[in-house]
Amino acid sequence: MTHALSRRGVALWLVFAASLAVAADGARAVPAAEVEAAPVAEEQYDVIIVGAGMAGIVAARMLTDAGLRVTVLEARERVGGRLVALQVPGGAIDQGAMWIHGGEAGNAVYDAAVEANLTLSPRQNYGSLTLFDAQGARSSPASYLRAYTQLNSRLIPQMAALRATPGAPDTSLAAEYSAFLDSATLSPQQVDQANVIMHTRWQALLNGNITRLSVLRLNDAKVLPAVDVMLEGGMPALADELAQGLDVLLDTVVTGIEHSADLVVVRTEGGETFTAKHAVVTLPLGLLKSGAVAFTPALPEEKAAAIDSMGYGLLDKAIFVFNTSFWDTGSDFLLREMPDWSGRWSVFLNYQKLFPSVKALVAIHVADTALALEGMSDDEVVDEGMAVLRQMYGPDVPEPIQTSVTRWAADPFSAGSYSYFAVGNPRNMTRALAAPVGRLLFAGEATSDKPASVLGAYLSGVREAERILTLRGDGNYSYGLAPPSVEAALQAAG
Repeated sequence: MTHALSRRGVALWLVFAASLAVAADGARAVPAAEVEAAPVAEEQYDVIIVGAGMAGIVAARMLTDAGLRVTVLEARERVGGRLVALQVPGGAIDQGAMWIHGGEAGNAVYDAAVEANLTLSPRQNYGSLTLFDAQGARSSPASYLRAYTQLNSRLIPQMAALRATPGAPDTSLAAEYSAFLDSATLSPQQVDQANVIMHTRWQALLNGNITRLSVLRLNDAKVLPAVDVMLEGGMPALADELAQGLDVLLDTVVTGIEHSADLVVVRTEGGETFTAKHAVVTLPLGLLKSGAVAFTPALPEEKAAAIDSMGYGLLDKAIFVFNTSFWDTGSDFLLREMPDWSGRWSVFLNYQKLFPSVKALVAIHVADTALALEGMSDDEVVDEGMAVLRQMYGPDVPEPIQTSVTRWAADPFSAGSYSYFAVGNPRNMTRALAAPVGRLLFAGEATSDKPASVLGAYLSGVREAERILTLRGDGNYSYGLAPPSVEAALQAAG
């Protein structure tokens, strides 16, 4: 599919260049002798982009506007990747990524949305809560505040001290949180309250179990509270806008990528072959982990190890749309305290707070709990969620007029949601994921210094477009912050 042509000045994109540095330690050029399967052919394109998520669209936009021959190969029937929205009465609800983290002027995604004249929501207020206990009764804000205060005064300094200790071994958040619970003076209800605080602050935010989340890396991705906003039409509105005029082939499933010193050959499930001088691979980390795309020759050991080791999680949503609002519409979130760490039906996002015409609650589940719910039917998930809402608000809660249950782990083109730093992951893990391999370049949120965010995906697309323009002599960029090995690899690939 080719989007209608709408040329933009490349200068719009170059304003982001000054703050970006290459994240590409350990790259190497691939000798032609290592490639036996790649045919000798003249390139059809200057650049092939694999994947039309935010990273791929941004890279394609910038390179196309610079005059390069670019095509984007996308397996789905739409652009946006993990950016997708459900149309509901009164608006849209994001089923994938939904927040612009750090949503204010100077944030590239925020600025792009403003430039595109998209409507932004008010800021999400993470302190705006209605609290319920595990049985659905109204809970005491004063008791919750005491649990919150102890967590902030004990657990946070405890983990900060560990991170500040040179050479300290990494450990899981579960280990540190368990130690906190053992030493804290909390009532049984306050333990339940601490559990939901822990869950919203880390598990739900980072889409991973605390048994896997790294303490040393906790602040290296996203943090709460934060300045977060949404788009009125959903995140896909921005992807659609940026994709205007690009050459995008939908329903095109890439199965193999062959690369030599001279050429990249991309093969698809339908038997098509595409050739280019460079390719930018923006596949989700989950697909790289699964081996769904075969690389010939195989990726270097360092990159393969990074793909295998980096955490990759799951965040699913159960969306309930109603004709009338029965909940506390003045609160951003409805929280249900939990006697365990599962987070099952413990977080409901009140969509109506930011978008008054959208009467909807969105339950958020992550990691093992989300995976368990994916093993149930949609009706079973909805019935369980409605039972919880009726426990909280009484038996007269009406039936929803529309529902949706996401299943990102089962999605064949994402195999999960987004990356996180697992125990043992070094801070530069994202740089290993970003490292070019000869003529293959890599982008996506997991390759960014701001992982687990749409902003990270966006900036990674800009980074790799700039890299290609620099190699071609079409850009005025300097990668002086990159290690000499990376500079040598870039030159060898050019």
